[in-house]
Amino acid sequence: MRHFHSRHAESSSSSAAAAAASCNCLHLTNFDPGAGFFASVVQVFNQLLFAEYHKLKPRVRWENKHYGYPAHKGENNEFATLWGRRRTTARSRRRNSGDFWTAFFLPVGDDDEHAPVPTCCKRVDEGTFWAIHLNNRPPPEQYITTYTYSKEANDPRREHYPANLYDTNRKLAAGILDRHVRLRASSVSYALNLLREHDAWRSRNVVGVHLRGTDKAWGGEVLGPAHYFPAVDAYLANRGGKGAAIYVASDTRDFVHAFRRRYESRGVAVLTSENVRDATTTTTTTCGSFLARRMPRSSNLRANSEFGNRLLDVGLQGGGSGGDAARLEQYQNSLWRSYGVRMDRFKALCVLTDALMLAHADFLVKCSSAVGEFAIYLNSEHLGRHSLDLQYRCGHHGTSAQELGMVDEKGCVSRGGAGAAATTE
Repeated sequence: MRHFHSRHAESSSSSAAAAAASCNCLHLTNFDPGAGFFASVVQVFNQLLFAEYHKLKPRVRWENKHYGYPAHKGENNEFATLWGRRRTTARSRRRNSGDFWTAFFLPVGDDDEHAPVPTCCKRVDEGTFWAIHLNNRPPPEQYITTYTYSKEANDPRREHYPANLYDTNRKLAAGILDRHVRLRASSVSYALNLLREHDAWRSRNVVGVHLRGTDKAWGGEVLGPAHYFPAVDAYLANRGGKGAAIYVASDTRDFVHAFRRRYESRGVAVLTSENVRDATTTTTTTCGSFLARRMPRSSNLRANSEFGNRLLDVGLQGGGSGGDAARLEQYQNSLWRSYGVRMDRFKALCVLTDALMLAHADFLVKCSSAVGEFAIYLNSEHLGRHSLDLQYRCGHHGTSAQELGMVDEKGCVSRGGAGAAATTE
């Protein structure tokens, strides 16, 4: 009897220890249902950092509603429509998941993506999440802010490039990538095919540019192609040489066409992901089919698009400006909303492909956007020095932009006025 009691006590103690260990976890989930692809990725990265600071095992299960928003069409268990028909294999369950992380990334650590998250797992509360998002937690905790969240073009914080802030963010993100993040093979296949298509990638003779138009609401004004041309010209003149190419990533078709008109006539290849086709269907859906045909002219629309991201800009297709049209755009810009679930997944794959391609460029010219920043996170050792953020006029010391003649001896780049945002030639 004593022996039985001892074994029972030992078993209970062991079970309690196992239960305690299983609850030493953090359920990473969505706090911003209007976020686009890379804004959602940064949410994951910051919650991974929180888990590290508090010694919790991360369990990523992305929920597509929060703050009382209605359930998105095809959410969660209804995501079997993702590929057009219901399937029951493990691979199809992953593809049909409404969890964007599961669709594009491998599980973090020892997580079993098919197992439910223990109900005892901790979650950050809303107040903590937004403190994390804005990097307002007490030291030694530090979190990633992809850019300063200023909406005003003339905000003095946007005049001088905050190198220390960006360096810190990039080191944090690169560390998370190294320790936790692995893309699925299907997530990189399009980029690998594009890298094989042009010799300029093999000779690392590509300048990457990212232009964000349409729904840009934070981080300063929209910068059109005219802002980029001097920097690209300087690269081609000083480092490009024969066989150089430009990779253009943008959410605005007019911007892409402006680069083609200017540079293809000079014999410079302009590369994009526009013609990458959705191989899962028999339709002619391509990355290019998701580009907005024109940059929106309504500042009211941009100002109200608080949840916008280049991932989904289809709210623009409904016409109108401001008011209800702007609010509709906010909701439709979210990660899994607008074209239908399968199309949304492909559009997310298009923007991920753009970031992967930009990460392979020799030099990157960008604006304030999570897309260009994520490209740097993927290749921070090189692009941290070989990139130029045109959103900031001055403060560009210590990078190769000065050596290439993109900025003057004071570290300042010449930029046009607000009218240049819409200029395409």
